[in-house]
Amino acid sequence: LSATTFVGSVPLPAPVTVSDPLPSQYTHAFEAPYVQLLRNMDAGDFGALTGAETFIVVLGVRPPAPPSSGYSVHTGSSAGGYGYSVKGLGAYSPMGTLVGALTHFGTSAVLANRYDASAISIGQAALIGSEIVRVEAWNPTTFTLTIGRGCMDTIPAVHAIGSEVWFFQDFFGPDETPYAEGDTINGRVLPRTSSGVLASALADPTAVLMAGRHPRPYPPGQ
Repeated sequence: LSATTFVGSVPLPAPVTVSDPLPSQYTHAFEAPYVQLLRNMDAGDFGALTGAETFIVVLGVRPPAPPSSGYSVHTGSSAGGYGYSVKGLGAYSPMGTLVGALTHFGTSAVLANRYDASAISIGQAALIGSEIVRVEAWNPTTFTLTIGRGCMDTIPAVHAIGSEVWFFQDFFGPDETPYAEGDTINGRVLPRTSSGVLASALADPTAVLMAGRHPRPYPPGQ
């Protein structure tokens, strides 16, 4: 019989760890403006709007772990007969926070706490507080953002240190449910991973009072 010699030991494969989804560290929700509906709704559906409908947009950042490519958009209200349910799938938004305060006339800001900053591009719409701005330039080395102020149906406002800047134009969570002016709708971001979807009870809601935004006229000069 031939002799068999074992040299060392055969390494065992590393155990595979499956982690449950974690909440997004930053989330936001707001009422969709006219341009957001125009860009993203089917032309026939947009043309059929009467002006009485309102729509919510939900935003969230990518959790640091485990890997998640998107999230479930969970919205609704305990009033108005809406209930709560998942309405669609969302794409994580690039986002950052202001290092310094921004005056009415400021056009340059440095961002901290950045998420998916590689997806920031010139021409994008971004949201700071309730003001929509346009990305005029982005320096990925110094993290300096140059913006055009008071876009769409908003006007320039003062923004404090730490204010969140959401690059929402192409990265958002849709809900095509038409709500009514005066409704308060709660939006939640439920990250999805290979092991499942975050339970809605673990996600903080963002409440939005629907104001009938999209049919309203723009401010003078817009």
